[in-house]
Amino acid sequence: MNETTSRSAKAHWIWPSTADGHADLDSAKHHPVFANFRTTINLAKVPESFTVTVCADARYKLIVNGEVIQTGPAKTCRTIRCYDEIDLSDHLRQGCNIIAVIVLHYPADQPGNYSIASTSTPGLWMSSPILNTDSSWKSVIEPSRQIISENAFYAPLQIMESYTPIDLDDDWTTSINSAADQWRDSYEYSRDNLADILLPESLHPRSIPFMKNEKCEFQDADLLKQTIPAHSAKEVTLNAGELMTGFLRITVARGKGAKLNILESEGYVKYAPENPKSFEDQPVKGDRTDSVNGTLAGFTDRYTVAGFGTKETPEVFEPFWFRTFRYVRLHITTGDQPLDLLSCTYRICEYPLQVSTTVDIDNDLLSDIQNMSLRTLRRCMHETYEDCPFYEQLQYIMDTRSEILYTYSVSADDKLARQAIEAFMDSQQPDGLLNSCSPSNTLNIIPGYSIYFIATLFDHMMYFDDKDLLKRSLPTIKRILNFFNRNCRSDGLIDVIGGIDAPNPRWSFIDWTPEWKQTRGVPPAINQGPLTMESLLAVMGYQYAAQICDHLGESSTAKQYRVQAARLQKAINCLCRNDEGMYTDGPDCSDVSQHCQVFAILTHTISSEEGRSNLSKTLDDTQHYAQCSIAMTYYLFRALEMTGLYDRTTELWKPWEDMLANHLTTSAEDNLSQRSDCHAWGSVALYELPSAILGVRPAEPGYRSAIIDPHPAGMLHARGTVATPLGQISVSWSRESLNNRPIITAKGPEKIKLIIREN
Repeated sequence: MNETTSRSAKAHWIWPSTADGHADLDSAKHHPVFANFRTTINLAKVPESFTVTVCADARYKLIVNGEVIQTGPAKTCRTIRCYDEIDLSDHLRQGCNIIAVIVLHYPADQPGNYSIASTSTPGLWMSSPILNTDSSWKSVIEPSRQIISENAFYAPLQIMESYTPIDLDDDWTTSINSAADQWRDSYEYSRDNLADILLPESLHPRSIPFMKNEKCEFQDADLLKQTIPAHSAKEVTLNAGELMTGFLRITVARGKGAKLNILESEGYVKYAPENPKSFEDQPVKGDRTDSVNGTLAGFTDRYTVAGFGTKETPEVFEPFWFRTFRYVRLHITTGDQPLDLLSCTYRICEYPLQVSTTVDIDNDLLSDIQNMSLRTLRRCMHETYEDCPFYEQLQYIMDTRSEILYTYSVSADDKLARQAIEAFMDSQQPDGLLNSCSPSNTLNIIPGYSIYFIATLFDHMMYFDDKDLLKRSLPTIKRILNFFNRNCRSDGLIDVIGGIDAPNPRWSFIDWTPEWKQTRGVPPAINQGPLTMESLLAVMGYQYAAQICDHLGESSTAKQYRVQAARLQKAINCLCRNDEGMYTDGPDCSDVSQHCQVFAILTHTISSEEGRSNLSKTLDDTQHYAQCSIAMTYYLFRALEMTGLYDRTTELWKPWEDMLANHLTTSAEDNLSQRSDCHAWGSVALYELPSAILGVRPAEPGYRSAIIDPHPAGMLHARGTVATPLGQISVSWSRESLNNRPIITAKGPEKIKLIIREN
């Protein structure tokens, strides 16, 4: 037991040691490893404040007197490591306190969790006036706690566990006189042996709030408590009631040697392939609650019970990383002892999003979709924005641009958006393009995604107008557009800059639409030459960049970008339109998709009248034209708005209506494979209701003025309040019939000039 008076005043990075006193690094070079750290601290009196600064390579879970206090550090890019400041005072007690930390480290030079960066010097660092990591901390690597790889075609998370606890007779996180006190002293790194980003002076403060941490129970928790006899098997299925992200916590007593297989599932499926051989081997889905005709598909944790638990002080298993689940199935096989299954609960883990926008409409379906969309966004916001929490948990640029807009619409919170912008800038490659997702340990370049980054900066300018951020981002924008400029053909179009996924070094992904399934989301026109969509995206990038440059006073650069955009538009109109005036997917093919018509409208490459005609054709003939999927709905709706066709959105909510009919509680990834049941690019209703139907959006940078321009879309009335960085804007409108114009009333903060457009 260590007295506070004997502690070093300086914290050291530490790691478990070998018998000869060196850092135990061999086991961490090739496989993910879990390391346990423990110390004790005696307090004559609990202080009012006891703040510690904590960091780890790569992740830590801090436990005080058996209670999980915090996990971290926040995800960052490979060149930055953050620290956390945590006040422990509410969790300490008079007398002896056990401070325990579990650290998970992934090999630095091998794929682990794609969004978690590691160095070659794994470790733990904690600093405070009286509690510092040093060699006196006891530590050990748990050889029987291992990461199980999920199916490589589905999920690169590397978070599932197979865990047989260290052979102890007690809980090392709670017992004062524990056998863990016999672990070796920790190894202290010297500064010369540390990775540069881990040096204390190189660490960065956490830029986002800690995740929401709230204990919850499953709907049928009372059915769980039971004793399972020796040499028997039992299966228990628990229902959270909706798709959740959280830390599972299972408590048991007795049952030494019992095996727990813990399946986490998004829902019931009609059929699930046992050994998927490709990305196409997806479960066949229907009613997600059909337990009679369906089966649960998902990923499984495995835990072997140590047997030291009692009903008063139970044995606890909590996976290190949060899990995504709607259903959890426990399959239990006992050995020589009966097992007392005491509880299975979870702690919600998600970004603490404070929603202040409210919208009331006379459309029950849209209201239900709005609720589902908010739930989806919450489940896809953690330390980064995520595509889907069940499979990848990666922050893709296109997905994130949409999710950020949805966040602005409901909360005016930009903290996670700023994190994303910084991460994307850090991922820029020598050729100027950004990695399609960041933070990420793998290279995956989708050329068009760099344009969505410029759009993300434009959005932030309109909502928040942080000129310092824009100025720091401008070199990144210029390098992106220089790439497109260098890859411009002599006829004015953007050349072939990608292909159909691997082995091409760049993936020209556009959208998950059925007609492009065989080419992995890339228009088949890529087989004949350049894509019209990549030229249209470049136009959009030049246009957004020009407005940003104008705002920053770089008028000559803005003029240059407008000239380049106009040159591209001329080439597109000359080379990529058929005899009917429709935009083809490439200059050398006859395929026509809805996507090209949409982006021609968004970039003003076509007149509003012609755009309206082209877009109407794609809406009226869904069999002949590739349609925008869920991922592209935001852009489709903007084109409908710009061409006076917004009323047609009422027919386009059908995919979400089908989701509700199949009892999804979050928006599916797409209506093609439906790989994930939770993907926040489908939360488009969070933008449509406040920004289009109520009609509130910024008209000037920093929301100095706001346009109030409602689009009733078949409704008679709507009202609500919309969050902005400068305060709430209240709007209500009504009309006597569908043929009448709405009568609008609006009120907002004095700092915002309201511009009301009477349609």
